[in-house]
Amino acid sequence: MTAPFYYIINENEKRRIFMEPLIPRQINFLKLMLKEDEHKPLNYFAKSLNVSSKTLQNDLKIINKYIVEFNLSISKKRGIGICLDSKAKENIEFINSLNINIKSNKSADISVEKRRIEILRDLLLKSDMKTSINKLSEKYFVSKTSIVNDLKYIEDEYLSKNNIRLNRTLNGTYISGSEVDIRKCIANLIECISNEENYNIDERTRIEKSTFDDLANVFGIESIRFIEARVKELEVDLNCEICEPYYINLITHILICIRRIKEGNKIKVHDDVESNIIKEDFRYIAVIKLIKKIEKEYSILLDNQEVSYIYKYIVSSRIENDIDFEDINEELYESIASEMIDFMSELLNINLKMDNILKQGLIMHIKPMMNRLIYDIQIKNPLYDDILNHFNDIFILTKIVVFVISEKYKMSNISDDEISYLTTYFQAAIERNNDIKKVLIVCHSGYGTSQFLASKLKQTIPNINIVDIISSRKLNKETVKNVDFIISTVETDFKGKEHIIVSALLTESDINNIKKMVDKNYDNKNRNVKENILQEFSKYEVLKKEVLHDYNIPKFEFKDGLNIYINKNNNNKNKVFIGKQNKKIEIFIDSNNDSYIKNTIIKTYSLYKDKNIDSLFME
Repeated sequence: MTAPFYYIINENEKRRIFMEPLIPRQINFLKLMLKEDEHKPLNYFAKSLNVSSKTLQNDLKIINKYIVEFNLSISKKRGIGICLDSKAKENIEFINSLNINIKSNKSADISVEKRRIEILRDLLLKSDMKTSINKLSEKYFVSKTSIVNDLKYIEDEYLSKNNIRLNRTLNGTYISGSEVDIRKCIANLIECISNEENYNIDERTRIEKSTFDDLANVFGIESIRFIEARVKELEVDLNCEICEPYYINLITHILICIRRIKEGNKIKVHDDVESNIIKEDFRYIAVIKLIKKIEKEYSILLDNQEVSYIYKYIVSSRIENDIDFEDINEELYESIASEMIDFMSELLNINLKMDNILKQGLIMHIKPMMNRLIYDIQIKNPLYDDILNHFNDIFILTKIVVFVISEKYKMSNISDDEISYLTTYFQAAIERNNDIKKVLIVCHSGYGTSQFLASKLKQTIPNINIVDIISSRKLNKETVKNVDFIISTVETDFKGKEHIIVSALLTESDINNIKKMVDKNYDNKNRNVKENILQEFSKYEVLKKEVLHDYNIPKFEFKDGLNIYINKNNNNKNKVFIGKQNKKIEIFIDSNNDSYIKNTIIKTYSLYKDKNIDSLFME
């Protein structure tokens, strides 16, 4: 049998294994002494290290115990200073030990941001353990004042926003709060915990590389692989695939759940949440099967509340091929999607109502979203900042749409991350609508050369949709009702819609003229909207008044010169107040009538979009 490691090394090396490690400041202190050949006063080193002489006096006690193991010493001369043994520079073992200490000390030379994230991580993951300002000061080689500032920042920017309390007592510093809130905070923090470790992952994982590294840094590779395999089995049982970002949210939650339970922290689910669970639901049965595998692997016990918590994550995720489960609320989801589409169509003055891709996409998102609202589950959108920067107007409009209809459908506390996901569906629909113009082909008979023309148009101008091909005799108001313009091979006297005459062979000149018509059609539509809105807006009771900023009401802020406030918590008559604040027009809508609010916002946004919002504010 192989002997333990310390039996096969010499006594000096054996002692060094168990020596108290030096902190970065003490290592740097030694390195400074190594550079000096003469005695230097203590305050000389203190100035270089930006600490007090008293701190270095305390460090010398530890350093002396450390260097004696290498047969070294520090010479002291009263009134002159200190000097490290001259033999230290040739002592390879001693020099190597300092380098090893630096590599092993992960708290050395880290940024303020990273230090704060590490402190928060330890407070959350080890919530049952107390720390102290002294311990943290020594660990991170910073002053106590810096740690006090760190804790204040952590409390204000992270903990209080998640309903978690930072407790400061004589026995130490620790956090307290509901287990649900602590787990949410851990989940939000994981992506901030960066690590230079670059893990090797295999092709079996569906987790993106950087996210995998973040999770592995906290939970380890083997745990991730085990949970991914079990979730894959869950998908097989449910005959479905859990979409992103719900897949990674579920994996993360289960990993956090296991970690917290192993440390003795159990979740408490409200009775009303428990009552919403149908235990005969095949999804609940599949979750029980998953739980048993986790319990066996980690030798832990998950009670009914933990099972319920994982179950609600499943039903709050978007699932593809979920064909076996009929939801009694399908009509509700369709109603919400339709009302959102109708409102957005009016806001943008484009018809999105016929876009089935948009409607189905919204329904598929709303279905798990309603469960997330019931179970208070928050999702994060990794593209949130990009969406806010590139599609700000659509994001704000989506937020307004959701806010206006939220009371009717009992949708409260919808997060901006959730809004940003809904924004992507509308943005994609807008791009489809802008890119594809509906056209009608008119020819002498409706056959023959017109089919050739249609085929060539599809090949050369992909951003048009040929609604129909008709003969000139059938051209009337009804046949052009849902088209943007007409492409005709024959002259026509019809005045109800713009049209362009082309050759049946479609020349290069014809193609260029059609492309110009597409652009012209879009510009004309916007011009007509502006003229109509300017006339209609004057019908409303619009009063000049500065917006009262102490109102605790929702604010919807557009980038270029417009803020809209909506106050629904009143029984006042329908009124709109207009003011100017810091060069921004501010619209204050005072009404609890959804129809009035919608109409006011539709007209306001149309003016804003066409750069005419200032026409509402009379000096």
